[in-house]
Amino acid sequence: MAILAVYDTVGIQDYIFNSNKLAENVGGSKLVADIFASFFPEIINSHRGVANWREKKELSLNSSCEIIYQGGGNAYVVFQDQPLFQLVTEQFLAEIVQKTRGVGLAVAAIETDLGDNYYDDMKKLNQRLALAKGNLNRPMLAGNQPITKQSVRTGSPVTAFISDENKEYIDVEQGLKRQRYEYYRKERKNSLGLVKTFDGLIEDTKGADSFIAIIHADGNNMGKNIGEIMSNFSSYEKAVPEIRELSKRIDVCYKEATEQVRESFPDIKVIELIGDGDDITLVLPGKYALKYAAELLKNIENTVPEKRPFSGVKPTACAGVVLFRAHYPFANAYKLAEECCASAKKLARQISTDAASASCIDFHLHSSGFVSDLETLREQQYVIREKSVLARPWCISKDEAFKDYPSFDWLGEHVGLKNWSRNKSKALRNAIAFSDFDADLVVNQAKSLGFSLPPVTFCLDDEKSKYAHYFDVLEIADLFADLTESEVKKHDDSDNA
Repeated sequence: MAILAVYDTVGIQDYIFNSNKLAENVGGSKLVADIFASFFPEIINSHRGVANWREKKELSLNSSCEIIYQGGGNAYVVFQDQPLFQLVTEQFLAEIVQKTRGVGLAVAAIETDLGDNYYDDMKKLNQRLALAKGNLNRPMLAGNQPITKQSVRTGSPVTAFISDENKEYIDVEQGLKRQRYEYYRKERKNSLGLVKTFDGLIEDTKGADSFIAIIHADGNNMGKNIGEIMSNFSSYEKAVPEIRELSKRIDVCYKEATEQVRESFPDIKVIELIGDGDDITLVLPGKYALKYAAELLKNIENTVPEKRPFSGVKPTACAGVVLFRAHYPFANAYKLAEECCASAKKLARQISTDAASASCIDFHLHSSGFVSDLETLREQQYVIREKSVLARPWCISKDEAFKDYPSFDWLGEHVGLKNWSRNKSKALRNAIAFSDFDADLVVNQAKSLGFSLPPVTFCLDDEKSKYAHYFDVLEIADLFADLTESEVKKHDDSDNA
């Protein structure tokens, strides 16, 4: 009997985002990408297996081992027998420990005859994987045994002293990440936007708008769509070519959408930390983040029919954007971005129909150092007299089915209430944060001076302030820069040189 196995990386978010050193974040993300891009294929090839699954269509039943497909931080593999599976697994675990020093690996396997039981095998295998991940114990690796010194960040023994301007001790994990960052920097032909620190990322936007942003985007209904398609295939002979083609099309769709935005606005410094299939995480200057995220979601929706992952289905995605200061814990900022994305997906599920799926975006402006989850932050800061002053999430999609929901285009058109004076718009923002009654007073006073609020064509639920949509446009007034602004600034700097 053959062995069907799945390898799933564990703790990769913590591994990438557990540092406020951007070089370590980038280096960590590249090491995570290397796990299935180079470490694992090299091991499979060393046993005369088939690792280039993207270049093959059918499963090779006479090979010692073969990757069926890989994506989303995991890989599904067929082995000829149990001993080979155990050997490869041992080698793979050792390689991950040696090369990353922090990423975990969950493994599950079942016996199979590679016949007409593909769907049932995958269901059984994934159930075993869930149990394996739930029981996974990840011990701390020792490294060196110092007499006194431990890493301030991880508590692990330090193994090196960096004698630059920071003069810091680092452990094995930090050293591996920084080494991988330097290799990445050297292998890139164009280093534009590749910076080592958060200060370098925002050096052109110092001042009141010097926020950093994380964009976390994720495709909608991916599991549902894949499941519906693959349930039609029972045999490995037919299922493997289909899942391979699906995996490749998903990867191409979201990677091309990401690259299109980057090429459209090449002067904006953007660091891609995760780009695995429909899972995208970017870091960039805060003032460009909301429009950049919106452009990304629009590009995904505008994928030409022949490149859509699922035939006849327009791809959509949701995004969470968090704007924060460089001193704020990066790992927590990422968690907030994930929670914003989940909030956007909740709205998308509510308003989507069988005929149209919605792309939505949620965002959070975090100017303090307070560490908490999104629900708690919003409950404490934005719920006034039992009503939320936030209209977000906002809908990106322009389908007629979504016209009654908060439109991101309306947000962009009226950001900052452009027809209002700055002191009046600030007064309204502060009043909304106190009560609707106080906001009424400011609005009535503004009307007497010739200022009027822009009309809305969408509705808000009863749990929100009647001014919630105006609060959103006022809170981000200084953080909604046009994406071409960086190009204009670059030309101005050149002219003044």
